Amino acid sequence: MKRESRGHFTGFQWRSAKRLLAPEQVEFGLRTRAQAWVFFASLALTSLSLVYFAGKAASAETLASFGGVAWLERAITLDPSNPLPDYQLGALHLFSLERPDSIAAVHHLRRAAELSPNTGPYWLALAAASENAGDARAAQNSIQRALERRPMSPDYWWRAANYDLRTGQFETAWNRFRRLLELSPGHAGLVFRICYKASGDSRVVAKKVLPPDASPALRIAYIDFLRRQGDDEGAFHVWHEMASESRQQRVTFQMSQPYLDALIADNRVDEAVAVWNSLLNSRAIRRPAGAKSRDVVFNGDFEDAPLNGGFDWHAPEMPYVLTDLQASVSYRGAKSASVDFTVKENAEYEILYQFVPVEPRCAYRLRAFVRSESITSDSGPRLRVVDSASPTRLEAATDPVVGTTDWHPVEMAFSTGPDTRLVRLSVWRARSREFPTEISGRFWIDAVSMIPLGPQGELALTRKAALP
Repeated sequence: MKRESRGHFTGFQWRSAKRLLAPEQVEFGLRTRAQAWVFFASLALTSLSLVYFAGKAASAETLASFGGVAWLERAITLDPSNPLPDYQLGALHLFSLERPDSIAAVHHLRRAAELSPNTGPYWLALAAASENAGDARAAQNSIQRALERRPMSPDYWWRAANYDLRTGQFETAWNRFRRLLELSPGHAGLVFRICYKASGDSRVVAKKVLPPDASPALRIAYIDFLRRQGDDEGAFHVWHEMASESRQQRVTFQMSQPYLDALIADNRVDEAVAVWNSLLNSRAIRRPAGAKSRDVVFNGDFEDAPLNGGFDWHAPEMPYVLTDLQASVSYRGAKSASVDFTVKENAEYEILYQFVPVEPRCAYRLRAFVRSESITSDSGPRLRVVDSASPTRLEAATDPVVGTTDWHPVEMAFSTGPDTRLVRLSVWRARSREFPTEISGRFWIDAVSMIPLGPQGELALTRKAALP
C-alpha cells in the first residue's frame, strides 16, 4: 500500500484534515464546519511569514503538507465559499519548486481575498503573486489593501516598505519605514540597516526615515548605529541636529554616555567636547558650583557625585581597594575622594581617572590637596598625567604620598606636545621595588585643578567642534 505523504503533520492533524474534507463529510453541521475553520486558519496564519517572505523550499514543503494540488482543488469544489483552500492553493502555485505558476497563484489568491476582503494575510499573499507575475500596479494595490486592514501592525508596514525598496519606490519606502518606527521603535536596528544600505546617505535616513518627533533615545540609537558603521561624520551631524532643537532638554547623560565615551575612546576630541557642552547647556549635566573659569578639571572638589563617564571622574572597581568619591572628610567644601587599601598588596593601581581636553603646545599647572593615614609603602598614591592616545608623547607624575600627613598640596607643571589633545589625569600607584613593597593605609584627595599657563593656555572646553 502506498504510504500517504504527511509532511510535518502529526498523526492526529492528518486524520483530522482527511475527515474534514472527505466526501461523506460534505453535509457537516455547524460544529464540524467551525472545527474545520479553526484548524485551517491556525495552520494558515502560523505559516504566513513562510508563505510571503521565507525561502521557497521551506514554504513549498509546509504547503505540500496539506495534501497537494489535487487535494486543495477538491476542497474548493466541496466548499467554494471557503477562502482558505484558494489561499493555500495559490500559495502552493506561487512557491512550487517544480512548476511555479504565478498566473494560477494570482487567480486563487484573488479569489481568497475577494471571499474574505478583511483578511490581511490574503492581500499580502496576493501582492507577492502579483509581483511575481510582473503586475506592479496590482501588487501595490494589494499591499495598500493589506495595510488598510491592519493599519497598526508593524509587521505589515515592514513588508510594505521592503516591497517598495525592491521595486525602486524609495520615497514611498522612506514614508512607510518612518511609520513603522512610529508604531514600533523596536524595529530601529533593522530599519537603520536596510535604509542606510539602500540610500547610502546617513542624512537621507535622518531626514526622511526618522519621525519628526523621534525621541532622543531613538535618535541616539541611530547615532550609535552610524558610529558602528564607521560614519562618524554622519553620527555627529545627527547629534548636532538633535542638540540644536528644543527636545535637547529631554536628552539625559545616561542616553548619551555610550556615544560620548566612544568619541573619547576614539580620540575625537572636538566632537566629544561638543557633545559634553551641549549636555551642560541643556542641564543634563550639572555644572559644579564654584568652579574656576580657567580650570580644565571637572568636579575637582568632588562636591557632586561623579558620573563615572564622559569628562567626569571614573572609578573602576579593583580588588582590595575601596574608593569613596563622596567622603565627608574634606580640604574645602563638604566632600573629597578617599582611597582605602584594605589588604596589603604590591600592585599597580589606577584608582581614579578623568579625561581632560587640553591645547597642544601649552603649559599647565596641576595641583591638588591630599592627606594620608598610615601609608606603608614608599610607592604611595600620586597624581599622574599621560597623553590618552599615546603615553610615550607625555607622561608626568607628582611625588608619592607616604606615611601619615595632614592636608597639604601636591603639584607639578607639564607641557603638551604638538599632537596632544586629550590627557588622562589619574590617582595612580606604581608597584614598589623597595621593602616594604606592599601598600596599606588610607588616602584622601580634594581641590584638584589644572590651570593652563601662558598666552596659549585657553580653556579647552570652550573649543568649537567643526560642524559637518
